[in-house]
Amino acid sequence: LQSDISSMEERCQKSQESLRAEMSLFESKRGIEEAESVARQTELAFIFIPMTFVAGLFSMQVREVADNPPPVYAFVIVALVAVAISYGVRIAQRSVTLARYLRQWDAEIRDQTQFTNKVLP
Repeated sequence: LQSDISSMEERCQKSQESLRAEMSLFESKRGIEEAESVARQTELAFIFIPMTFVAGLFSMQVREVADNPPPVYAFVIVALVAVAISYGVRIAQRSVTLARYLRQWDAEIRDQTQFTNKVLP
């Protein structure tokens, strides 16, 4: 009877460990899915925020604009330029080459001004 109890206890421990591992795997997958969802939302924000800004500019009730409204193609062109600038900034922020260049530039400035351990103003 004692051996049966100990074997059942051992099986319970193993199944509990297995369930914990499975739950951990499930939570990891869910975290990855959430990160992918946030990445998609960020991509959409880089499109819609500049377009919303341009739409706000073009919809202002200013006398000069109300008397002579700009054509629709002007909105399209300005919106595309705003989205391109926004994406350009995003790409520049993630660029490894640009980061390397900025670190090199920072090192050169520190060497020339002898600001080795200080924060540059």
